[in-house]
Amino acid sequence: DARDAVIAQTYLASRTPLDPTYPGEAEIAATYEANKERFAVPKQYHVAQIVILVPTGAAADVDEDAHRRAADLRQQALDPEADFAELANKNSQDRATVGHGGDLGWVRDDQLVPALRDVVAKLAENAISEPVRSAEAWHIIKLLGTRPPSVLPLNQTRDALVQVLQQTRAEQAARTYVEGLLRKEPITLNEIELVNQVAPVR
Repeated sequence: DARDAVIAQTYLASRTPLDPTYPGEAEIAATYEANKERFAVPKQYHVAQIVILVPTGAAADVDEDAHRRAADLRQQALDPEADFAELANKNSQDRATVGHGGDLGWVRDDQLVPALRDVVAKLAENAISEPVRSAEAWHIIKLLGTRPPSVLPLNQTRDALVQVLQQTRAEQAARTYVEGLLRKEPITLNEIELVNQVAPVR
């Protein structure tokens, strides 16, 4: 196996592609169609949040205190004059989004923890959720937008497809090259060296 790998690497390093125009547009399109399900993108949500952390193993009164604070912030956010982003910047304890108005950007459905996913899925656009408990915190979530499930178009996957097809072609050529060499010069074992390699260390 090691010899095969060395031969293949030498081959790939020293040879130029047999067909520099490979793959053609027809092959790229056919590969895309055959693998379309791999480019599926689940439903996405654009969300912002205010987070009130709850320490792991916190006493019930600490959790209740955090819940009350989250509920109060939600009431403030519901005021028509309120600015959710400003409230998040002043009060949220989520380091990743403080300074960004609590904005998480676009998040795939499968990237949300179940407790948050179930709530977000039921929110209307621009609605603000009741406080939601995750394992680490209370969250107040604002849904800013929704994208339905989709499939990435060919123009967004073309470069990746070209790379995979070229790599597959190169690996196939290297394998053929190695097999041809081995037919001409089969691998032989040096029995003495083999015994030395497998003998127990004393």
